Amino acid sequence: MKPDLRLWPTAASVWCSCAVVASALLSPVVALLAASLTSLAVAVGWRYRRGRIAPAVLLPLVALVLATGVAGLRVWAVSPDLLPEPGSAVTIEAVVDSDPRLVEGAGSSIVRGPPRTVTGITVHRITWEGGALSARLPASLWAPADAVGLLPGTSVTGYATVLPRKPGGDGTLSLSMRRVPTVLGEAPVWQRVAGNLRAGLRDATAGLPADGAALLPGLVLGDTSTLPDALADDMRTAGLAHLTAVSGANVSIVLGAALGLAALGRVRGRGRAVVAGVALIGFLILVRPSPSVVRATAMGSVVVLSLLTGGQRRGPPALAAASIVLLLVDPWLAVSAGFALSVAATAGLLIVAPQLRDGIAARAPWLPRSLAEALSITVSAQLVTAPVLVLIGASVGLGAVPANLLAELAVAPATLLGVAATLASAVSPALAHAVAVPAVLCAQWVAWVAHGVAATAPLLIPWPTGARGAALALMLLASGALTVKYRGPVRRAVSRVPRPVSAAVVAGVVVCGVALPRAGSEHWPPTGWVAVMCDVGQGDAIVLRIDADSAVVVDAGPEPARVDRCLSDLGISRVSALLLTH
Repeated sequence: MKPDLRLWPTAASVWCSCAVVASALLSPVVALLAASLTSLAVAVGWRYRRGRIAPAVLLPLVALVLATGVAGLRVWAVSPDLLPEPGSAVTIEAVVDSDPRLVEGAGSSIVRGPPRTVTGITVHRITWEGGALSARLPASLWAPADAVGLLPGTSVTGYATVLPRKPGGDGTLSLSMRRVPTVLGEAPVWQRVAGNLRAGLRDATAGLPADGAALLPGLVLGDTSTLPDALADDMRTAGLAHLTAVSGANVSIVLGAALGLAALGRVRGRGRAVVAGVALIGFLILVRPSPSVVRATAMGSVVVLSLLTGGQRRGPPALAAASIVLLLVDPWLAVSAGFALSVAATAGLLIVAPQLRDGIAARAPWLPRSLAEALSITVSAQLVTAPVLVLIGASVGLGAVPANLLAELAVAPATLLGVAATLASAVSPALAHAVAVPAVLCAQWVAWVAHGVAATAPLLIPWPTGARGAALALMLLASGALTVKYRGPVRRAVSRVPRPVSAAVVAGVVVCGVALPRAGSEHWPPTGWVAVMCDVGQGDAIVLRIDADSAVVVDAGPEPARVDRCLSDLGISRVSALLLTH
Protein backbone atom coordinates (compact mmCIF):
# COMPACT_ATOMS: atom_id res chain seq x y z
CA MET A 1 0.00 0.00 0.00
CA LYS A 2 1.40 3.37 -1.02
CA PRO A 3 1.59 6.07 1.67
CA ASP A 4 -0.80 9.00 1.35
CA LEU A 5 1.45 12.05 0.82
CA ARG A 6 -1.16 14.51 -0.51
CA LEU A 7 -0.89 16.81 2.53
CA TRP A 8 2.92 16.91 2.49
CA PRO A 9 3.27 19.76 -0.06
CA THR A 10 1.09 21.90 2.20
CA ALA A 11 3.23 21.01 5.23
CA ALA A 12 6.37 21.81 3.21
CA SER A 13 5.04 25.23 2.21
CA VAL A 14 4.15 26.03 5.83
CA TRP A 15 7.60 24.88 6.97
CA CYS A 16 9.38 27.00 4.34
CA SER A 17 7.38 30.14 5.13
CA CYS A 18 7.95 29.77 8.88
CA ALA A 19 11.66 29.13 8.33
CA VAL A 20 12.07 32.28 6.22
CA VAL A 21 10.29 34.44 8.79
CA ALA A 22 11.81 32.86 11.93
CA SER A 23 15.37 32.99 10.59
CA ALA A 24 14.96 36.71 9.80
CA LEU A 25 15.95 36.19 6.15
CA LEU A 26 13.10 38.60 5.34
CA SER A 27 11.05 40.91 7.51
CA PRO A 28 7.51 39.61 8.24
CA VAL A 29 5.93 42.23 5.96
CA VAL A 30 8.29 41.54 3.05
CA ALA A 31 7.91 37.78 3.53
CA LEU A 32 4.10 38.06 3.47
CA LEU A 33 4.23 40.20 0.34
CA ALA A 34 6.62 37.78 -1.38
CA ALA A 35 4.47 34.77 -0.43
CA SER A 36 1.33 36.48 -1.72
CA LEU A 37 2.92 37.47 -5.04
CA THR A 38 4.46 34.03 -5.51
CA SER A 39 1.17 32.28 -4.82
CA LEU A 40 -0.70 34.65 -7.13
CA ALA A 41 1.82 34.14 -9.95
CA VAL A 42 1.72 30.34 -9.65
CA ALA A 43 -2.08 30.31 -9.47
CA VAL A 44 -2.46 32.55 -12.53
CA GLY A 45 0.10 30.55 -14.49
CA TRP A 46 -1.50 27.24 -13.58
CA ARG A 47 -4.99 28.47 -14.48
CA TYR A 48 -3.73 29.90 -17.78
CA ARG A 49 -2.17 26.57 -18.79
CA ARG A 50 -4.67 24.09 -17.33
CA GLY A 51 -7.94 26.06 -17.23
CA ARG A 52 -8.48 25.50 -13.50
CA ILE A 53 -6.46 25.28 -10.31
CA ALA A 54 -6.22 21.81 -8.85
CA PRO A 55 -6.77 21.51 -5.06
CA ALA A 56 -3.33 19.92 -4.79
CA VAL A 57 -1.86 23.21 -6.03
CA LEU A 58 -4.29 25.65 -4.42
CA LEU A 59 -3.99 24.31 -0.86
CA PRO A 60 -0.18 24.71 -0.56
CA LEU A 61 -0.41 28.23 -2.03
CA VAL A 62 -3.09 29.30 0.45
CA ALA A 63 -1.13 27.68 3.28
CA LEU A 64 2.01 29.55 2.20
CA VAL A 65 0.30 32.93 2.54
CA LEU A 66 -1.57 32.14 5.76
CA ALA A 67 1.47 30.57 7.45
CA THR A 68 3.64 33.53 6.51
CA GLY A 69 1.10 35.90 8.05
CA VAL A 70 0.70 33.88 11.26
CA ALA A 71 4.45 33.36 11.65
CA GLY A 72 5.05 37.04 10.94
CA LEU A 73 2.71 38.08 13.75
CA ARG A 74 4.39 35.67 16.17
CA VAL A 75 7.90 36.79 15.26
CA TRP A 76 6.97 40.48 15.25
CA ALA A 77 5.71 40.15 18.84
CA VAL A 78 9.27 39.38 20.02
CA SER A 79 11.07 41.60 17.54
CA PRO A 80 14.34 43.05 18.91
CA ASP A 81 13.02 46.51 18.01
CA LEU A 82 10.36 46.16 20.72
CA LEU A 83 12.71 44.80 23.41
CA PRO A 84 15.52 46.30 25.50
CA GLU A 85 19.05 46.30 24.12
CA PRO A 86 21.57 43.65 25.24
CA GLY A 87 23.23 44.76 28.46
CA SER A 88 20.14 46.61 29.68
CA ALA A 89 19.07 46.26 33.31
CA VAL A 90 15.45 45.11 33.48
CA THR A 91 12.81 44.07 35.97
CA ILE A 92 10.73 41.05 35.00
CA GLU A 93 7.61 39.24 36.12
CA ALA A 94 7.60 35.72 34.75
CA VAL A 95 6.44 32.13 35.14
CA VAL A 96 8.92 29.26 35.24
CA ASP A 97 8.36 26.83 32.34
CA SER A 98 10.89 24.06 33.02
CA ASP A 99 12.95 22.57 35.82
CA PRO A 100 16.12 24.62 36.40
CA ARG A 101 19.17 22.75 35.15
CA LEU A 102 22.34 23.04 37.21
CA VAL A 103 25.45 23.78 35.13
CA GLU A 104 29.03 24.18 36.20
CA GLY A 105 30.36 27.68 36.50
CA ALA A 106 31.95 29.45 33.58
CA GLY A 107 35.63 28.67 33.16
CA SER A 108 37.81 25.63 32.64
CA SER A 109 39.24 22.92 34.85
CA ILE A 110 41.94 25.43 35.82
CA VAL A 111 39.76 28.41 36.79
CA ARG A 112 36.01 28.16 37.30
CA GLY A 113 33.23 30.41 38.53
CA PRO A 114 30.37 29.36 40.82
CA PRO A 115 27.73 26.95 39.48
CA ARG A 116 24.62 28.42 37.86
CA THR A 117 21.18 27.30 36.81
CA VAL A 118 19.44 27.81 33.49
CA THR A 119 15.72 27.44 32.95
CA GLY A 120 13.01 28.38 30.48
CA ILE A 121 10.54 31.07 31.54
CA THR A 122 7.65 33.05 30.06
CA VAL A 123 7.99 36.76 30.75
CA HIS A 124 4.62 38.46 31.27
CA ARG A 125 5.97 41.93 32.01
CA ILE A 126 9.37 43.49 31.45
CA THR A 127 10.35 47.05 32.33
CA TRP A 128 13.56 48.94 31.66
CA GLU A 129 14.77 52.50 31.58
CA GLY A 130 12.70 54.20 28.94
CA GLY A 131 10.27 51.39 28.22
CA ALA A 132 7.94 48.61 29.36
CA LEU A 133 6.18 45.72 27.65
CA SER A 134 3.41 43.36 28.71
CA ALA A 135 3.32 40.21 26.57
CA ARG A 136 4.04 36.48 26.65
CA LEU A 137 7.75 36.39 25.81
CA PRO A 138 9.71 33.12 25.87
CA ALA A 139 13.07 33.52 27.60
CA SER A 140 15.94 31.57 29.12
CA LEU A 141 17.01 32.63 32.60
CA TRP A 142 20.47 32.19 34.11
CA ALA A 143 20.44 32.41 37.91
CA PRO A 144 22.48 31.33 40.96
CA ALA A 145 22.60 27.65 41.92
CA ASP A 146 20.09 28.17 44.76
CA ALA A 147 17.36 28.63 42.13
CA VAL A 148 17.52 24.90 41.30
CA GLY A 149 14.50 24.22 43.53
CA LEU A 150 12.05 26.35 41.52
CA LEU A 151 9.20 24.29 40.07
CA PRO A 152 7.54 24.90 36.69
CA GLY A 153 4.48 27.10 37.12
CA THR A 154 6.08 29.23 39.85
CA SER A 155 5.56 32.99 39.42
CA VAL A 156 8.76 34.97 40.02
CA THR A 157 10.12 38.49 39.78
CA GLY A 158 13.55 40.04 39.97
CA TYR A 159 16.24 42.23 38.44
CA ALA A 160 18.09 40.85 35.43
CA THR A 161 20.48 41.78 32.65
CA VAL A 162 19.62 41.17 28.99
CA LEU A 163 22.19 38.95 27.27
CA PRO A 164 23.04 39.15 23.53
CA ARG A 165 20.79 37.15 21.21
CA LYS A 166 22.13 34.45 18.95
CA PRO A 167 21.66 35.28 15.25
CA GLY A 168 18.92 33.09 13.76
CA GLY A 169 17.98 31.78 17.19
CA ASP A 170 14.58 30.67 18.40
CA GLY A 171 13.39 34.15 19.26
CA THR A 172 13.85 33.81 23.02
CA LEU A 173 15.35 36.41 25.30
CA SER A 174 18.37 35.46 27.38
CA LEU A 175 18.43 36.97 30.87
CA SER A 176 20.93 36.73 33.71
CA MET A 177 20.22 37.28 37.41
CA ARG A 178 22.80 37.72 40.14
CA ARG A 179 20.30 36.77 42.86
CA VAL A 180 17.65 34.08 43.13
CA PRO A 181 14.35 35.46 41.80
CA THR A 182 11.65 36.34 44.32
CA VAL A 183 8.67 33.97 44.34
CA LEU A 184 5.32 35.70 43.76
CA GLY A 185 3.15 32.59 43.61
CA GLU A 186 3.59 28.85 44.11
CA ALA A 187 3.46 26.31 41.33
CA PRO A 188 0.07 24.64 40.64
CA VAL A 189 -0.79 21.52 42.61
CA TRP A 190 -0.26 19.21 39.64
CA GLN A 191 3.25 20.61 39.11
CA ARG A 192 4.09 20.08 42.78
CA VAL A 193 2.82 16.51 42.60
CA ALA A 194 4.90 15.89 39.48
CA GLY A 195 7.96 17.38 41.20
CA ASN A 196 7.52 15.03 44.18
CA LEU A 197 7.12 12.02 41.87
CA ARG A 198 10.26 12.93 39.88
CA ALA A 199 12.21 13.28 43.12
CA GLY A 200 10.73 9.96 44.24
CA LEU A 201 12.25 8.18 41.24
CA ARG A 202 15.69 9.64 42.00
CA ASP A 203 15.37 8.52 45.63
CA ALA A 204 14.22 5.04 44.58
CA THR A 205 17.43 4.49 42.60
CA ALA A 206 19.73 5.36 45.51
CA GLY A 207 22.35 2.69 46.17
CA LEU A 208 21.84 0.95 42.80
CA PRO A 209 24.50 0.67 40.03
CA ALA A 210 25.76 4.20 39.43
CA ASP A 211 25.43 4.51 35.66
CA GLY A 212 22.05 2.81 35.55
CA ALA A 213 20.68 4.87 38.44
CA ALA A 214 21.88 8.11 36.82
CA LEU A 215 20.55 7.15 33.38
CA LEU A 216 17.09 5.87 34.37
CA PRO A 217 15.51 9.31 35.08
CA GLY A 218 16.75 10.42 31.67
CA LEU A 219 15.27 7.40 29.89
CA VAL A 220 11.91 7.75 31.66
CA LEU A 221 11.44 11.46 32.35
CA GLY A 222 14.12 13.23 30.31
CA ASP A 223 15.76 14.23 33.63
CA THR A 224 19.53 14.37 33.01
CA SER A 225 20.41 16.30 36.18
CA THR A 226 22.26 13.30 37.63
CA LEU A 227 23.87 12.09 34.38
CA PRO A 228 27.71 12.07 34.58
CA ASP A 229 29.55 13.97 31.84
CA ALA A 230 31.51 10.86 30.82
CA LEU A 231 28.34 8.82 30.27
CA ALA A 232 26.67 11.71 28.42
CA ASP A 233 29.67 11.98 26.08
CA ASP A 234 29.64 8.22 25.40
CA MET A 235 25.88 8.33 24.72
CA ARG A 236 26.48 11.04 22.11
CA THR A 237 29.39 9.19 20.51
CA ALA A 238 27.38 5.96 20.31
CA GLY A 239 24.36 7.69 18.76
CA LEU A 240 22.20 7.07 21.84
CA ALA A 241 21.83 10.63 23.14
CA HIS A 242 18.23 10.75 21.87
CA LEU A 243 17.27 8.21 24.53
CA THR A 244 17.85 10.73 27.33
CA ALA A 245 15.34 13.21 25.90
CA VAL A 246 11.61 12.53 26.01
CA SER A 247 10.79 11.55 22.44
CA GLY A 248 7.97 10.12 20.42
CA ALA A 249 9.29 6.66 21.29
CA ASN A 250 8.60 7.22 25.01
CA VAL A 251 5.09 8.43 24.22
CA SER A 252 4.48 5.44 21.94
CA ILE A 253 5.65 3.02 24.65
CA VAL A 254 3.41 4.56 27.32
CA LEU A 255 0.38 4.81 25.02
CA GLY A 256 0.95 1.26 23.78
CA ALA A 257 1.06 -0.05 27.34
CA ALA A 258 -2.09 1.90 28.29
CA LEU A 259 -3.99 0.58 25.26
CA GLY A 260 -2.74 -2.93 26.01
CA LEU A 261 -4.10 -2.72 29.55
CA ALA A 262 -7.36 -1.36 28.17
CA ALA A 263 -7.62 -4.36 25.85
CA LEU A 264 -6.99 -6.74 28.74
CA GLY A 265 -9.77 -4.99 30.64
CA ARG A 266 -12.08 -5.45 27.63
CA VAL A 267 -12.37 -1.69 27.13
CA ARG A 268 -13.68 -0.94 23.64
CA GLY A 269 -14.49 2.01 21.38
CA ARG A 270 -14.44 5.41 22.99
CA GLY A 271 -13.28 3.91 26.27
CA ARG A 272 -9.90 3.11 24.71
CA ALA A 273 -9.61 6.71 23.52
CA VAL A 274 -10.35 7.92 27.06
CA VAL A 275 -7.71 5.59 28.52
CA ALA A 276 -5.16 6.76 25.96
CA GLY A 277 -6.02 10.41 26.64
CA VAL A 278 -5.68 10.02 30.41
CA ALA A 279 -2.35 8.20 30.01
CA LEU A 280 -1.09 10.87 27.64
CA ILE A 281 -2.08 13.77 29.91
CA GLY A 282 -0.61 12.03 32.96
CA PHE A 283 2.67 11.34 31.18
CA LEU A 284 2.81 14.94 29.94
CA ILE A 285 2.40 16.25 33.49
CA LEU A 286 5.07 13.87 34.76
CA VAL A 287 7.71 14.79 32.19
CA ARG A 288 6.77 18.51 32.09
CA PRO A 289 4.88 19.91 29.05
CA SER A 290 7.81 21.84 27.59
CA PRO A 291 7.80 22.66 23.84
CA SER A 292 10.12 19.73 23.04
CA VAL A 293 7.91 17.33 25.02
CA VAL A 294 4.75 18.61 23.33
CA ARG A 295 6.49 18.05 19.99
CA ALA A 296 7.48 14.53 21.00
CA THR A 297 3.94 13.83 22.21
CA ALA A 298 2.52 14.90 18.87
CA MET A 299 4.95 12.66 16.97
CA GLY A 300 4.37 9.68 19.26
CA SER A 301 0.61 10.11 19.04
CA VAL A 302 0.88 10.11 15.24
CA VAL A 303 2.70 6.77 15.34
CA VAL A 304 0.14 5.16 17.65
CA LEU A 305 -2.76 6.63 15.63
CA SER A 306 -1.32 5.27 12.41
CA LEU A 307 -0.91 1.80 13.90
CA LEU A 308 -4.50 1.80 15.14
CA THR A 309 -6.23 3.30 12.11
CA GLY A 310 -4.37 2.38 8.99
CA GLY A 311 -0.62 2.24 9.26
CA GLN A 312 1.16 3.48 6.17
CA ARG A 313 -1.99 5.02 4.69
CA ARG A 314 -3.16 7.17 7.63
CA GLY A 315 0.19 7.91 9.29
CA PRO A 316 1.77 10.36 6.79
CA PRO A 317 -1.28 12.69 6.62
CA ALA A 318 -1.44 12.71 10.43
CA LEU A 319 2.28 13.55 10.56
CA ALA A 320 1.82 16.40 8.08
CA ALA A 321 -1.17 17.78 9.99
CA ALA A 322 0.67 17.61 13.32
CA SER A 323 3.68 19.39 11.80
CA ILE A 324 1.47 22.18 10.40
CA VAL A 325 -0.22 22.78 13.76
CA LEU A 326 3.07 22.80 15.69
CA LEU A 327 4.70 25.17 13.20
CA LEU A 328 1.81 27.63 13.34
CA VAL A 329 1.88 27.59 17.15
CA ASP A 330 5.68 27.96 17.32
CA PRO A 331 7.24 29.19 14.02
CA TRP A 332 10.79 28.86 15.42
CA LEU A 333 10.39 25.07 15.22
CA ALA A 334 11.02 25.51 11.47
CA VAL A 335 14.68 26.29 12.23
CA SER A 336 14.97 23.81 15.12
CA ALA A 337 17.18 20.78 14.57
CA GLY A 338 15.22 18.88 17.23
CA PHE A 339 11.95 19.37 15.37
CA ALA A 340 13.53 18.33 12.07
CA LEU A 341 14.93 15.19 13.72
CA SER A 342 11.53 14.33 15.24
CA VAL A 343 9.68 14.73 11.95
CA ALA A 344 12.35 12.86 9.99
CA ALA A 345 12.46 9.96 12.44
CA THR A 346 8.67 9.68 12.51
CA ALA A 347 8.50 9.80 8.71
CA GLY A 348 11.13 7.07 8.51
CA LEU A 349 9.15 4.95 10.96
CA LEU A 350 5.91 5.37 9.00
CA ILE A 351 7.18 5.18 5.41
CA VAL A 352 10.67 3.68 5.16
CA ALA A 353 10.59 1.11 7.97
CA PRO A 354 7.63 -0.96 6.63
CA GLN A 355 9.20 -1.25 3.17
CA LEU A 356 12.58 -2.09 4.68
CA ARG A 357 10.96 -4.71 6.91
CA ASP A 358 9.20 -6.34 3.96
CA GLY A 359 12.45 -6.33 1.97
CA ILE A 360 14.34 -8.00 4.82
CA ALA A 361 11.58 -10.57 5.28
CA ALA A 362 11.59 -11.39 1.54
CA ARG A 363 15.37 -11.83 1.33
CA ALA A 364 15.94 -13.39 4.76
CA PRO A 365 12.81 -15.44 5.57
CA TRP A 366 14.77 -17.32 8.23
CA LEU A 367 15.12 -14.11 10.29
CA PRO A 368 12.53 -13.73 13.10
CA ARG A 369 9.93 -11.09 12.24
CA SER A 370 10.53 -9.22 15.50
CA LEU A 371 14.24 -8.89 14.69
CA ALA A 372 13.46 -7.75 11.14
CA GLU A 373 11.06 -5.16 12.60
CA ALA A 374 13.65 -3.85 15.06
CA LEU A 375 16.36 -3.76 12.39
CA SER A 376 14.15 -1.90 9.92
CA ILE A 377 13.11 0.71 12.52
CA THR A 378 16.70 1.35 13.63
CA VAL A 379 18.19 1.50 10.13
CA SER A 380 15.40 3.71 8.77
CA ALA A 381 15.75 6.16 11.67
CA GLN A 382 19.53 6.37 11.18
CA LEU A 383 19.18 6.88 7.42
CA VAL A 384 16.51 9.58 7.36
CA THR A 385 18.00 11.58 10.23
CA ALA A 386 21.58 11.45 8.89
CA PRO A 387 21.35 14.69 6.82
CA VAL A 388 20.03 16.66 9.81
CA LEU A 389 22.64 15.20 12.16
CA VAL A 390 25.43 16.04 9.72
CA LEU A 391 24.02 19.54 9.28
CA ILE A 392 24.36 20.27 13.00
CA GLY A 393 27.87 18.85 13.14
CA ALA A 394 27.32 15.31 14.44
CA SER A 395 29.76 12.59 13.42
CA VAL A 396 28.81 9.68 11.19
CA GLY A 397 29.69 6.31 12.66
CA LEU A 398 29.18 2.66 11.88
CA GLY A 399 28.38 1.85 15.51
CA ALA A 400 25.10 3.76 15.81
CA VAL A 401 22.93 1.05 14.22
CA PRO A 402 24.18 -1.89 16.35
CA ALA A 403 24.20 0.39 19.42
CA ASN A 404 20.54 1.31 18.93
CA LEU A 405 19.60 -2.29 18.19
CA LEU A 406 21.22 -3.48 21.41
CA ALA A 407 19.87 -0.59 23.47
CA GLU A 408 16.29 -1.05 22.21
CA LEU A 409 16.19 -4.41 24.00
CA ALA A 410 16.16 -2.54 27.31
CA VAL A 411 14.54 0.82 26.53
CA ALA A 412 10.89 -0.29 26.63
CA PRO A 413 11.14 -2.30 29.88
CA ALA A 414 13.23 0.47 31.47
CA THR A 415 10.61 3.06 30.51
CA LEU A 416 7.61 1.08 31.75
CA LEU A 417 9.30 -0.08 34.96
CA GLY A 418 10.61 3.44 35.54
CA VAL A 419 7.13 4.93 35.21
CA ALA A 420 5.82 2.25 37.59
CA ALA A 421 8.57 3.04 40.13
CA THR A 422 7.79 6.75 39.83
CA LEU A 423 4.11 6.21 40.59
CA ALA A 424 4.92 3.71 43.37
CA SER A 425 7.07 6.30 45.13
CA ALA A 426 3.86 8.13 46.07
CA VAL A 427 2.62 5.02 47.90
CA SER A 428 5.69 3.34 49.36
CA PRO A 429 9.41 4.18 48.99
CA ALA A 430 10.24 0.51 49.60
CA LEU A 431 7.91 -0.61 46.79
CA ALA A 432 9.36 2.05 44.49
CA HIS A 433 12.89 0.82 45.24
CA ALA A 434 11.89 -2.79 44.52
CA VAL A 435 10.39 -1.83 41.16
CA ALA A 436 13.38 0.41 40.37
CA VAL A 437 15.89 -2.45 40.71
CA PRO A 438 15.04 -4.18 37.38
CA ALA A 439 14.52 -0.77 35.75
CA VAL A 440 18.04 0.31 36.75
CA LEU A 441 19.47 -2.98 35.47
CA CYS A 442 17.86 -2.28 32.09
CA ALA A 443 19.30 1.24 32.13
CA GLN A 444 22.69 -0.19 33.11
CA TRP A 445 22.59 -2.33 29.96
CA VAL A 446 22.09 0.83 27.87
CA ALA A 447 25.06 2.44 29.65
CA TRP A 448 27.24 -0.62 28.93
CA VAL A 449 26.28 -0.45 25.26
CA ALA A 450 27.14 3.27 25.16
CA HIS A 451 30.54 2.72 26.78
CA GLY A 452 31.32 -0.24 24.53
CA VAL A 453 30.38 1.44 21.26
CA ALA A 454 32.03 4.73 22.25
CA ALA A 455 35.29 2.82 22.71
CA THR A 456 35.20 1.98 18.97
CA ALA A 457 35.84 5.58 17.89
CA PRO A 458 37.89 4.40 14.85
CA LEU A 459 34.56 3.32 13.31
CA LEU A 460 33.72 7.00 12.74
CA ILE A 461 33.48 7.88 9.04
CA PRO A 462 35.35 11.03 7.89
CA TRP A 463 32.33 12.97 6.67
CA PRO A 464 32.03 16.72 6.04
CA THR A 465 29.65 18.52 8.37
CA GLY A 466 27.40 21.51 7.79
CA ALA A 467 25.39 22.24 4.66
CA ARG A 468 27.88 20.51 2.36
CA GLY A 469 27.78 17.27 4.32
CA ALA A 470 23.98 17.39 4.58
CA ALA A 471 23.65 17.92 0.82
CA LEU A 472 25.98 14.98 0.17
CA ALA A 473 23.97 12.77 2.53
CA LEU A 474 20.72 13.79 0.82
CA MET A 475 22.21 13.01 -2.59
CA LEU A 476 23.31 9.56 -1.45
CA LEU A 477 19.92 8.82 0.11
CA ALA A 478 18.09 10.00 -3.01
CA SER A 479 20.40 7.93 -5.23
CA GLY A 480 19.83 4.88 -3.06
CA ALA A 481 16.05 5.34 -3.09
CA LEU A 482 15.97 5.73 -6.88
CA THR A 483 18.25 2.72 -7.30
CA VAL A 484 15.95 0.58 -5.18
CA LYS A 485 12.81 1.81 -6.95
CA TYR A 486 14.27 1.32 -10.44
CA ARG A 487 16.60 -1.56 -9.60
CA GLY A 488 15.69 -3.47 -12.78
CA PRO A 489 16.85 -0.81 -15.26
CA VAL A 490 19.82 0.05 -13.04
CA ARG A 491 20.93 -3.58 -12.91
CA ARG A 492 20.68 -3.89 -16.69
CA ALA A 493 22.64 -0.66 -17.21
CA VAL A 494 25.39 -1.72 -14.79
CA SER A 495 25.66 -5.15 -16.41
CA ARG A 496 26.64 -3.49 -19.71
CA VAL A 497 29.61 -1.67 -18.12
CA PRO A 498 32.92 -3.57 -18.56
CA ARG A 499 34.27 -4.95 -15.30
CA PRO A 500 37.61 -3.06 -15.50
CA VAL A 501 35.68 0.22 -15.77
CA SER A 502 33.48 -0.70 -12.79
CA ALA A 503 36.55 -1.62 -10.75
CA ALA A 504 38.25 1.66 -11.66
CA VAL A 505 35.17 3.69 -10.64
CA VAL A 506 34.90 1.89 -7.29
CA ALA A 507 38.62 2.36 -6.64
CA GLY A 508 38.36 6.05 -7.50
CA VAL A 509 35.44 6.56 -5.12
CA VAL A 510 37.32 4.80 -2.30
CA VAL A 511 40.50 6.82 -2.89
CA CYS A 512 38.59 10.12 -3.01
CA GLY A 513 36.62 9.22 0.10
CA VAL A 514 39.82 8.57 2.05
CA ALA A 515 42.10 11.22 0.56
CA LEU A 516 39.84 14.25 0.12
CA PRO A 517 38.87 14.68 3.78
CA ARG A 518 42.57 14.58 4.70
CA ALA A 519 43.59 16.87 1.86
CA GLY A 520 40.86 19.35 2.75
CA SER A 521 41.73 19.46 6.44
CA GLU A 522 43.76 22.38 7.68
CA HIS A 523 46.47 22.35 10.30
CA TRP A 524 45.04 23.29 13.69
CA PRO A 525 45.90 25.43 15.46
CA PRO A 526 47.41 27.70 12.80
CA THR A 527 51.07 28.52 13.22
CA GLY A 528 51.71 31.78 15.06
CA TRP A 529 48.13 32.21 16.26
CA VAL A 530 47.43 35.19 18.52
CA ALA A 531 43.69 35.04 19.28
CA VAL A 532 41.13 32.27 18.80
CA MET A 533 37.35 32.19 19.32
CA CYS A 534 36.08 28.87 20.69
CA ASP A 535 32.46 27.76 20.32
CA VAL A 536 31.33 26.94 23.86
CA GLY A 537 27.57 26.66 23.33
CA GLN A 538 26.41 29.89 25.02
CA GLY A 539 28.35 32.26 22.75
CA ASP A 540 32.12 32.12 22.28
CA ALA A 541 35.20 32.04 24.48
CA ILE A 542 38.09 34.23 23.33
CA VAL A 543 41.60 32.89 23.94
CA LEU A 544 44.37 35.53 23.85
CA ARG A 545 47.80 33.93 23.66
CA ILE A 546 50.57 35.07 26.03
CA ASP A 547 53.24 32.45 25.34
CA ALA A 548 53.50 28.83 24.22
CA ASP A 549 51.33 27.34 26.97
CA SER A 550 49.49 30.24 28.67
CA ALA A 551 46.71 32.60 27.66
CA VAL A 552 44.02 35.00 28.85
CA VAL A 553 40.47 33.67 28.43
CA VAL A 554 37.47 35.96 27.98
CA ASP A 555 34.21 34.14 28.85
CA ALA A 556 33.98 30.38 28.90
CA GLY A 557 30.37 29.20 28.60
CA PRO A 558 28.39 26.84 30.83
CA GLU A 559 29.94 23.59 29.51
CA PRO A 560 33.52 23.18 30.76
CA ALA A 561 34.21 20.23 28.46
CA ARG A 562 33.99 22.47 25.38
CA VAL A 563 36.39 25.16 26.54
CA ASP A 564 38.73 22.52 28.01
CA ARG A 565 38.84 20.75 24.64
CA CYS A 566 39.59 24.01 22.84
CA LEU A 567 42.37 24.93 25.28
CA SER A 568 43.85 21.45 24.93
CA ASP A 569 43.81 21.70 21.13
CA LEU A 570 45.57 25.07 21.38
CA GLY A 571 48.22 23.67 23.71
CA ILE A 572 47.21 25.93 26.60
CA SER A 573 47.84 24.44 30.05
CA ARG A 574 47.79 27.63 32.13
CA VAL A 575 45.13 30.38 32.19
CA SER A 576 46.79 33.57 33.42
CA ALA A 577 43.49 35.43 33.74
CA LEU A 578 39.79 34.72 33.19
CA LEU A 579 37.52 37.64 32.32
CA LEU A 580 33.74 37.12 32.52
CA THR A 581 31.56 39.68 30.74
CA HIS A 582 28.26 38.30 32.07
